[in-house]
Amino acid sequence: MKKLLALFLIFFLIISIENVSAQDDVPKTKFVVWEVQLSPTQLDNMVDALTFQHEFLKEQNYPYAGYVNYTSDGYLWYSTPFQKFAQIDEMNELDETLWEEHPEKQKEIWAKFDGNFKSIGSFILELQPDISVLPTQSSESAEGKQFRFFEKLHIKNGKQMEFMEIAKRYKALYEKHDIEGSYYMYYPQFGPEMSIVYVINNMGSSPAEHYSMNGEKWEKFGEEGKQLWEDFKPIVEKIETHLGTIDNDASYIPAE
Repeated sequence: MKKLLALFLIFFLIISIENVSAQDDVPKTKFVVWEVQLSPTQLDNMVDALTFQHEFLKEQNYPYAGYVNYTSDGYLWYSTPFQKFAQIDEMNELDETLWEEHPEKQKEIWAKFDGNFKSIGSFILELQPDISVLPTQSSESAEGKQFRFFEKLHIKNGKQMEFMEIAKRYKALYEKHDIEGSYYMYYPQFGPEMSIVYVINNMGSSPAEHYSMNGEKWEKFGEEGKQLWEDFKPIVEKIETHLGTIDNDASYIPAE
């Protein structure tokens, strides 16, 4: 994965995970995530570079998807889903072969990314179906751009089990009141920030609509929701939020 993922430069969440099963005998979907920090003026160039790269991958029938998400405050995430860690070696071998066979194309693609980001980091996330509300319809054929609300929940050390119970209560309230929309919760698999929970919210088609629907949601939760929030506050250090977009047109989905 070294060459192609380094070339990919990114996260995102992200998102064709509707076929994930919560059964214990089915591996949870994991994501190699590349997080890029960039300026607003660099974003369009980065999306153009990814689109250019994906056109080449499509010509090569490259089998691994890449989902593009970005925010209004300078983050772009590129994510590649996989099921088992052995697939990372498979991706690595495929990438090395691909670029060894097309060195000039690799240079051309690299040039598209040059100067269009400030920094890059990477990590692996694992979807947690037990504490997520997944959509009922697949988004694999989605087109265009769609609003997303991203959160990073910094859970206090030693409070992960308490968070899991609160997250299950939250999901139960969500389903009890038939709340519109879906959300995904992810745990990091490796890295220095193992206590962070990553959340992608699919509620509303714009920031204004999201905040309105979110307020209505908590009103429906009533006293149970107020108690849930009171129980949650002591176990969280801070909450980061980002307004953003999943860009389906810039993402890469392999042909079946």
